[in-house]
Amino acid sequence: MKLKVTFIAAAIAMSAGHAMADRNDAITYQYGWGNDASVDQASARRSSADIWQHGAHNASDIDQRGSRHEAVTEQFGTGNDIEVDQRGTRHSATHYQAGWYNKSSSDQRGSRNTVAVQQFGAGNSSTVEQSGSRNNTDVLQNGKMNRSMADQSGSFQQANVSQSGYGNSSDVVQTGHYQNADVNQSGIKNSSDISQSGEGLRGGENYASVNQSGYFDSSSIEQSGFRNVAHTTQSGFNNDADVSQEGLKNYSEVNQSGWNDIANVDQQGEYNVSNITQAAAGPMSWMSNNATHIQHGAVNVATSYQYGGNNTARIVQ
Repeated sequence: MKLKVTFIAAAIAMSAGHAMADRNDAITYQYGWGNDASVDQASARRSSADIWQHGAHNASDIDQRGSRHEAVTEQFGTGNDIEVDQRGTRHSATHYQAGWYNKSSSDQRGSRNTVAVQQFGAGNSSTVEQSGSRNNTDVLQNGKMNRSMADQSGSFQQANVSQSGYGNSSDVVQTGHYQNADVNQSGIKNSSDISQSGEGLRGGENYASVNQSGYFDSSSIEQSGFRNVAHTTQSGFNNDADVSQEGLKNYSEVNQSGWNDIANVDQQGEYNVSNITQAAAGPMSWMSNNATHIQHGAVNVATSYQYGGNNTARIVQ
């Protein structure tokens, strides 16, 4: 009887050990030459990694720790590189690249975060870092030398980045909860920088959107607090928009469609509203329009419309 009990205990122990390491799946398909694939999965239950590579000198590296992760990488072309690092539970990462010398990396910590990256062209790069729970990042890049960086910490954050053209750059940093950032860029050498911070009992729920379709346009948005909203739309050449909001439910909208225009918005307090529209018109269109709104307090409203060139507007409330 004692021997029988010992065998039963040993069988239970072996069964438990297999249960903890149940369903580690790794599938690799490579066609071409000089490709490199690496998968490392440990202490993972029901993890899965798929690597598909076609072409020459492509590299994929998947490292997963924890449980119930999913990672899929596909590459077509030459010299592309993908790195996936996931720790925690139930993360998902999908990377697809086609072209030459594109680079994509994602690093996820926490639980239930999701990354989806698609890159087409040459020399594009995407970096995604997420910690917390239920954050999501979608990146689509098409062209040459575009760069995207998204860093999200907290929970229920959403970052969407779409870039096409040459040399565009996007940076999204979100901390807190329920924040949303949308970036849409096309053209040449446009840059977008979004930083949203909201912590504490009422921190988060900020929304920022940037739409750029010109040349050398620059947008910077920094929001802190609760339910701030900022929209920037730029087309034209060498326009610059700088928005900084702090407080509760501030709203800012900047529209630029001229040349060398400058818009600065600084709002603090609550329920502030600012609208700036700048557009080219007439023989002086190549000269810079300049608009500045500075508002402190509560329920301020400022609106500036500039058409032409060499116009200046400054509102302080």
